Amino acid sequence: MLYSANIPMNISYKFPSRRILGFKIGLGLGFLYSLISATINLLLIHDVPLYSNSAHILNQVFWATLVAGIMGLIVNWSETGFPGLLVASLLGAITIFIETLLRAAHDFGAFGLVLVSFAYMILPMAVLFIPLNALLRWAAGYFLQIANQPWWSWRSLRVRMILIIIAVVVGSMPLYSSEARDSLHKMDEIIRLVRVSGPEESPWAFKPVVEIVGQAEGNYSLEWTDDIRRFPFSLIGEENRGSTQQIVFAYFDSGKQIACLFGREVTLTLCVQVK
Repeated sequence: MLYSANIPMNISYKFPSRRILGFKIGLGLGFLYSLISATINLLLIHDVPLYSNSAHILNQVFWATLVAGIMGLIVNWSETGFPGLLVASLLGAITIFIETLLRAAHDFGAFGLVLVSFAYMILPMAVLFIPLNALLRWAAGYFLQIANQPWWSWRSLRVRMILIIIAVVVGSMPLYSSEARDSLHKMDEIIRLVRVSGPEESPWAFKPVVEIVGQAEGNYSLEWTDDIRRFPFSLIGEENRGSTQQIVFAYFDSGKQIACLFGREVTLTLCVQVK
């Protein structure tokens, strides 16, 4: 139930506008979700020096919060829920598309591929946003319905907790898998071993970059990805695109960078210098 048919747009001194209420709920959920999504790996995998970009995190949190707020505003704009639900869901899908397009253009210059994919994926992506936008409308309608009732704060607490739990659960989805965490730990262990014991103790696949690691000064940070297209050299055939291979990048303060390819069961298969 979306609480839409019989609730005036202005019902309570607590919430002079349903639209603004929806906007605020969207802002809150968007901020909590994006903050957790952007930092959960940094917080939970604290024993590995993970790579982080503060500007990127702030940018991600800002835009996700803003878009969620706008969706909350749109979905609560009209008395009837369906038009706002449709427009807000399309907005969410378009936002994901723009983010994907910018990332693809930055990494691979693949404008055409993303545009073609968007033509086929826009409606399925919009459908995925329907539950979220329905939740934003339902929450605003519920708060308005109980706004003038006794013990409003206590009665609304249950819904507030539900919204927080949903944001936390969905925001936790980017947490690295156990295999990804094992790859990061293994990479960290190898780099530490080379720095302490020298190149003789490094695995065979690490030999091409062992001198670079030995010469690199200062701290380093690690980044994990399963997008093997980011590997710096075309050493992987198309038949391996769907395999379980993954890459761990190491960025050293001196400016040196290396990339190591891990296969099944976190087996180190190849390391190369990026720059």
